[in-house]
Amino acid sequence: FSQFLQLPQFLQLPQFLQVSHFLQFPQFLQLPHFLQFPQLLPLFPIPNPESTMNEQQIHLLNPQATFNFGKQLGETLPSGSVILLQGDLGAGKTTLVQGIGAGLGITESIVSPTFTLVNEYLEGRLPLYHLDLYRLGANEIEGIYPETYWEGIEVSPGITAIEWAQRLPYQPAAYLDLRLSLSPELGRIATLQFVGISDRDRSFLPKILT
Repeated sequence: FSQFLQLPQFLQLPQFLQVSHFLQFPQFLQLPHFLQFPQLLPLFPIPNPESTMNEQQIHLLNPQATFNFGKQLGETLPSGSVILLQGDLGAGKTTLVQGIGAGLGITESIVSPTFTLVNEYLEGRLPLYHLDLYRLGANEIEGIYPETYWEGIEVSPGITAIEWAQRLPYQPAAYLDLRLSLSPELGRIATLQFVGISDRDRSFLPKILT
């Protein structure tokens, strides 16, 4: 694996790993997984330098990076934030929501509400409302009144995270559209779009997104 020896020393030695410089060395991503994992594989989200203000891509090279990205969101998102999650089965939607819960200070185990449809976690700095629309049609979704959560109607305003959000028959006025996909070479990729979110509101987001 001569390409490994061609890497700068700080990428060869994990204690000197500079995540901010990681994507400058794509030959690292060509290494077999056993050389990438676990000592050398970054555990934190890595922004794509080609991202734009309206659409950003974050590389999440393992489940821990996905969790840590969610945790960054949970630590910084303001009350009333809505995250619409899309992605195939196993793309990491629930892992990301678990990270959001950790960032909010929620210690209760967070699981996908596939059958309960909505899970409410109220112990953190803000409530977390976790919805899963996988098994629902448009009429059934309307019947659980998702706007109750993102508008704070009869519930305390908090963070609303909706899995399989592409099934929503209507969307809130402002939300973070977060699509997770899997790449054989790069692991998970999160593609984010800010819909109805002003520049001022974006100041609350993690530095990786601003």
